[in-house]
Amino acid sequence: MGEWYPEENDGPALKVAAFREEGRRLSTPGPLLRVPEGTEINATLHNHLDQPLTVHGLHGRPGDAKEILIVPSGESREIHFLAGAPGTHFYWGSRNGAETTAQRRAEDGQLNGAFVVDPRADVAKANPDRILMITNWLVVDDETTKPPRVRDVLGINGLSWPHTERLTYRVGETVHWRVINASNSTHPMHLHGFYFRVDSVGDAESDTIYGDDRRRMAVTELLRPGRTFALTWFPDRNGNWVFHCHVLPHISPERRFWQSTAASSPHAMSDHAHEAMAGLVMGITILPGDVPVQAPAKSSAATRNIELVATELPGVFGKDPGMAFAIADKSSALQPRIPGPPIILTQGEPTAVRVVNRLPEPLTVHWHGIELESYFDGVAGVSGTGDRLMPAIASGESFVAQMTPPRAGTFIYHTHFDDIKQLSSGLYGPLIVLPPGEKFDPATDRVLVISRAGPGETPIWLNGSRSPEIGTFIAGQKYRLRIINIVPENPPVDIGLQIAGMAATWRPIAKDGAELPAGQRELCPAQLTIGVGETYDFEFRPERAGELALEVVRPANRFPAEITPSHKVVELRPESRVAVKIVVQE
Repeated sequence: MGEWYPEENDGPALKVAAFREEGRRLSTPGPLLRVPEGTEINATLHNHLDQPLTVHGLHGRPGDAKEILIVPSGESREIHFLAGAPGTHFYWGSRNGAETTAQRRAEDGQLNGAFVVDPRADVAKANPDRILMITNWLVVDDETTKPPRVRDVLGINGLSWPHTERLTYRVGETVHWRVINASNSTHPMHLHGFYFRVDSVGDAESDTIYGDDRRRMAVTELLRPGRTFALTWFPDRNGNWVFHCHVLPHISPERRFWQSTAASSPHAMSDHAHEAMAGLVMGITILPGDVPVQAPAKSSAATRNIELVATELPGVFGKDPGMAFAIADKSSALQPRIPGPPIILTQGEPTAVRVVNRLPEPLTVHWHGIELESYFDGVAGVSGTGDRLMPAIASGESFVAQMTPPRAGTFIYHTHFDDIKQLSSGLYGPLIVLPPGEKFDPATDRVLVISRAGPGETPIWLNGSRSPEIGTFIAGQKYRLRIINIVPENPPVDIGLQIAGMAATWRPIAKDGAELPAGQRELCPAQLTIGVGETYDFEFRPERAGELALEVVRPANRFPAEITPSHKVVELRPESRVAVKIVVQE
């Protein structure tokens, strides 16, 4: 056992079990095992804990999750195996015989280490990469409250924001990361400002390395407990950016284990970047490149101006006012709504969005998935370069965000300030970018926004309602379904579209605004699991008249019996379901 300092080194520590290499100190993550494929590995595992240690993952790949090693307290075991197939893997342990990382007790949450097998032919010329391992320490303090009271400390490579490592690259570099979720929670990981290419997905036992026809681009990747993915991205703009989990409680200052100074108000503007975020956030600085990179050709088109107003909607959530966006139009009165109105942009058209804050508190807006200059990205105190950092938009003030969207697709605009309260209160909306010359036609272009129905432990909404009106469909007509999940928390949402009790079929065409590669555009059952901050586009053509059943389900979120005081399954959040009947006409 040792002490884990996820925040400041002179602060309180958490007592945890961890791995170490002989002659070295305990570490989180544990020692890295990295070898070429086919390498014979011989090791000795000593258990200095006071209970038997169950270890998963110290075997060849692909492997079997049932292939475990149990080392009694005070004893040692010899390990001999061939490394096996290339990929991103990890090993982990527990003292309660957990079969998955979700079943481990808090003190065992740091018993992990990465295990990477490099292709034999590529070892000499392997691309340098970074391994980012996500871990946590979760305790259910009181399971009798609604919701249960928990403490959850999260870290990337053992540290929590703002103490996580700051990564620095240059424009023109190629960046490779391997991300491992060794925690007991799901994390949709989101990169600001850039797309990344998903090169592989896997778990502790095997890794699926994609060929060119299946490597998709994304800005958010859903990462369940025990899962991994490898990514590549290409920074082409300098400035400050962040990579973070999009489950808002996982980046909330409420999850901070300890603060060296008195906690500030979430509305404080002096040091929002440090005080208003914690947990699974990494800061990234992109410096100008050593070799000039050709800038995109500037459009000769005139700049389009949009005024987006944030205001309160009294009485929407009982005693709590809603918060809503509206697009100002001189010809009519302001019409704030939840979700916010669709912002329809044109690919390649310079656009200036003036955000006017009529709320009684500060605000910022993040243009989720849009490739733009850092200063306009929406993270107060972070976005920008040098001393020119984006400020929060004070009450009564405004800020102009400039962008020229380089690609058409489905995106999101949402608050990035006091995120849980403001997002739950309604500060989000769809952002649609169309190719030049196209017009948005709501008759065939259907936008489905999944969100939470207000602050607190509330059910989910679809398009701002528990019983939304989706409209009728015409048999044989081709539709584009744009699906957005902006619920603030876990679990991921399941969506299904049925006809006559059987799953309908649709064709995936885009993820996070980027067109999918040919290998992922095949016709498939109309079923989807979508994480927070993800968007998907599908092509759907109903074949005949009848009735479609659309169902959107946020499953119940439960703590397994292995980690609760009563040793019973405890429900953190109940299931929520929206069901809609859609008429298909001839």
